[in-house]
Amino acid sequence: MEEEIERSREAYNVFVTALRGNKGKEKDLISILKEETNSIRYQYISRAKKVGLQLLDLEDMVIQAVFVLFAKGSSSKIKEDSFLNFFRYIYLKILQQEIRKEYRRKDISFSDYLKLREDPFFRIKDLEFHDDTAQASKYFLEDDICQSIVYENKCGLSDDERHLLVLYLNGYSIFEQAEESKTPPTTAYNRFRNAIEKVRSFLKSRGYFDKDNF
Repeated sequence: MEEEIERSREAYNVFVTALRGNKGKEKDLISILKEETNSIRYQYISRAKKVGLQLLDLEDMVIQAVFVLFAKGSSSKIKEDSFLNFFRYIYLKILQQEIRKEYRRKDISFSDYLKLREDPFFRIKDLEFHDDTAQASKYFLEDDICQSIVYENKCGLSDDERHLLVLYLNGYSIFEQAEESKTPPTTAYNRFRNAIEKVRSFLKSRGYFDKDNF
């Protein structure tokens, strides 16, 4: 504990000097903070690789976190004794956000999704999907026919249901849909499932799917 506090004070002093414009100290600070966040990177590297990020990508995020740190400047939130913990918190938030962002950009198959959701890291509110939702996304995000059904409302969606599906097609998670539509998450989720069922039924009635494979 005392060793951690001492390291934190030393890093804080380098930070203060770097904040005054000392370029050499800026480089020293980045080196120190990269070293101090090694354990976080190795904790998250397997998850990062699942979405195409490599160790060097995670190291580059240290610089992003340093920019955030400089923006906060001499904020009263930055305490000398807890400086390193404060930086780790900033870095961890950036790292998690980037992994989630890449996850949502990546073309994840349904089977890959089932594997990913077993990882506790991905069981967070903005990435957790019911199987129906994930299976629907396999078609909604890739198939122009499904998108046109939603956007042109060919399957009798209510205004609320269509609104949620349009949000989903634009990358909104269930919780983000709830926030955008100003409804409780459970309500948004139930409406979303009902909307999926209507689209599914419409597609089946047009012979788009073979029997019960969706």
